[in-house]
Amino acid sequence: MFRPSTALAASTLSSLRPLTAASSRRIPAAARLAAIGQHLVHRPFSASATMSEKTSQGHEVVKPPNTGWKGEIPSKKGGSEAGYLLKPPYVWRSDEFEVKYTAKCWCGKLEFEYHGDPIDAKHCHCTQCQRLHGAPFQWAALFHKTSVRLAESCDPIYLDFFSTQEGHSDHSVPCKISCRNCRSPMADEGRNMVMAYPSSFRFKDGHVPSTFAPTAHIFYGERVMDVDDDVPKWSGHKESSELMPHAPKEEGDRTFGKDKTHKKDKLDLQQQQQNGDGEGGGGEDARAKRPRNGA
Repeated sequence: MFRPSTALAASTLSSLRPLTAASSRRIPAAARLAAIGQHLVHRPFSASATMSEKTSQGHEVVKPPNTGWKGEIPSKKGGSEAGYLLKPPYVWRSDEFEVKYTAKCWCGKLEFEYHGDPIDAKHCHCTQCQRLHGAPFQWAALFHKTSVRLAESCDPIYLDFFSTQEGHSDHSVPCKISCRNCRSPMADEGRNMVMAYPSSFRFKDGHVPSTFAPTAHIFYGERVMDVDDDVPKWSGHKESSELMPHAPKEEGDRTFGKDKTHKKDKLDLQQQQQNGDGEGGGGEDARAKRPRNGA
């Protein structure tokens, strides 16, 4: 397995950035990647993560599975590095990489492949996610960066980036990944992980695996809507901020809310029982005396 050289010519990458979808048809993807490939060199293996390492959010980094990548985690220190397109999570190949899931943008120009199951999943309610996604919160599944790659049929010209820290559209970790054509958001590239958006995944029979179930609501203090479930809710990052109300007492007591009674339904039931609508209550007489529609 190879690892791209850090001496990749800057002019090679800069020549890719201004290309548009129209101009890319004049330069086949294979030719562009072949030009970059001239700068590839073989490098010895070095461990990419250990149990003692921490993410930028202070969480332990679990050693990634063997997907064939023989080098340091790309852009681990943030920013961008030479040859990033030929490193995880973009254009790279390995016999050890076994595709378990695929995710496509709306128009199909971008497709990512994922090795194994996510190591965690969460709902993020921070105002940044609300604005960038145009939604009340973000649903993200975390994969090791070396467990992600672009499908071989994809042209990397359709990759689009946005750096939330620097406010520009060049590749700079951490950054948002989207399709340049249809603008569908696909994932966040972090220093160690990729936070994939399960809504873009193509699950078998449309069934979402339990491994994609969120284990936490984070930045719940910034929420714009309440979520009535048994998933722990943190004011900031998971396990490093205040645990907010409506969380289960035990971590194992976690569901999507299936077969749970909504708080409003419980209150309605209590009100019905007080008014005689419950079992053994006043029945029709009680209902006849109740005012309706504000009357």
